[in-house]
Amino acid sequence: MAQSFDRKRSGLKAAALILGLIVSLPIAALVYLALQSGGEDLWQRLFRVHLANSLPDTILLLVMSGALAAFLGTSLAWLISFYEFPFRRSLQWLAFLPLAVPGYIAAFIATDTFAFSGPVQTALRGIFGAQLRLPDIRSVGGAALVLGVVLYPYVYAAARAAFQRQSQAQLDVAQTLGRTRTKVLRDIALPQAAPAIVVGVILVMLEVLNDIGAASFFGVQTVTLSVYSLWLGQDNLPGAARLSILILFAVLLLLMAMRHAEAREKLMLGDAKPGKLVRHPLHGLWALAACGVVALPVLLGFVLPIGLLLGSALRRLELIVAPQFLESLVRTVLLASTASVIVMLAGLLLAYAARILRHDLARLVQFVASIGYAIPGAVLAIGVLIPLSSLDQIFNMATFSWFGVKPGLILSGSVFALLMAYLVRFLTISFHNLEMGLRQLTPNLDAAARTMGRGRWRRFVDIHVPILKPSLAAAMLLVFVDTMKELPVTLLLRPFDFDTLATDIFASASLGQLENASIPALAIIIVGLLPIFLISRGLES
Repeated sequence: MAQSFDRKRSGLKAAALILGLIVSLPIAALVYLALQSGGEDLWQRLFRVHLANSLPDTILLLVMSGALAAFLGTSLAWLISFYEFPFRRSLQWLAFLPLAVPGYIAAFIATDTFAFSGPVQTALRGIFGAQLRLPDIRSVGGAALVLGVVLYPYVYAAARAAFQRQSQAQLDVAQTLGRTRTKVLRDIALPQAAPAIVVGVILVMLEVLNDIGAASFFGVQTVTLSVYSLWLGQDNLPGAARLSILILFAVLLLLMAMRHAEAREKLMLGDAKPGKLVRHPLHGLWALAACGVVALPVLLGFVLPIGLLLGSALRRLELIVAPQFLESLVRTVLLASTASVIVMLAGLLLAYAARILRHDLARLVQFVASIGYAIPGAVLAIGVLIPLSSLDQIFNMATFSWFGVKPGLILSGSVFALLMAYLVRFLTISFHNLEMGLRQLTPNLDAAARTMGRGRWRRFVDIHVPILKPSLAAAMLLVFVDTMKELPVTLLLRPFDFDTLATDIFASASLGQLENASIPALAIIIVGLLPIFLISRGLES
């Protein structure tokens, strides 16, 4: 029995390490290329030209969008957690809806609608005179406003969960000591939720850093967009690799800050047992104001974009049956389905490894699984392309020497590169969902099954799979949706003449063709609603 268990651990350890090497390969390839290519002049030119132009705007965009998301997300979580007002039960899950609108879709809608020549400013000039001119939406401020409005649900989810984990008894004791309810919430509840809010803000910043589509439409030269420009615009892959290393360093700092915030939250909450929060009822104008505050971000971040897209789509309904749209739709669904199965299986492997292996190795597995999601797509695409291109070159040299033929870019020029990038990027989603599911499998279940003569495979099929079924479905659904929405990786690694809904949207929006982009955008948003409905089922009533 002990030898069988040791063999099981050894096989699982080997499989987890191989998967860890695959996931770590893009980062290792980036470091290798950055250190091997060019000289000191390349670093100097990188700092003098590209960072000098892009770093200030990048920092300003991250700070402004993060601050707006923090304000909106915390305000909504505060009102919904501690107050009772009309439509609160519906608004508690409607507040997640803007997350279904990818940043690049919200960006091209905003720039097309609110630009100087767009319908809004044109109508206002017709009413108030030709001299009227609103601030330019194509700016850092415009980008921060739009991205903050569609990404605030990250902070809302984190803050709301933190408020719900707090002890109602602690809040009651503070009130009995003479503090008003407002002071109790401000001095006790909010500071305890601050680390979770920081985690949500960091997630918003990582999303902003990844989104080259929004930056492109707003005309903001971010550091990530500079990587894209260096690679494709200037054919300077070594420079793009070196700039990517700097971005990776910044991402690691953000991840360290997030881990510190998570640890601080656990320390602050301690062993307090959360009770059901007692919500204070609001009446009259206060209730109306609370309802309006919660509903406004939903209207701006979801209802308005959907309305504008529907208006454009109704004028081009024939595009629904157009061959290009149908081909892109089928291609996207097949690609996302394949990626979701691969990533789910990889996440299941790592989740089992983290559960069975010793503590130090389990922590390493968790780190490897979580790093990919934080890497911006443009950076990840370069990291995937470098090793696959080298393998293609080796394979072509071998086949030419043996058979006199060169098969071409079998790995780097095919869907394989996309699937590998999706594996690295979305593994953390699958891993964390399945890790939470495995917590329901106590050692007593396995022990009882062994006493009934069930082997390892039968235990997995008859006991583990039924219990893990919700987690497996959730992991596949989340990866499927994120793959459909993913733009940078798909744009940079797709094979020639291989379009998806996301790349179709980017191409049409880059040409200012809002109507052509509306139907694929609506398709992505509708699919993006599925995880939100999944989340809403777990909310308190």
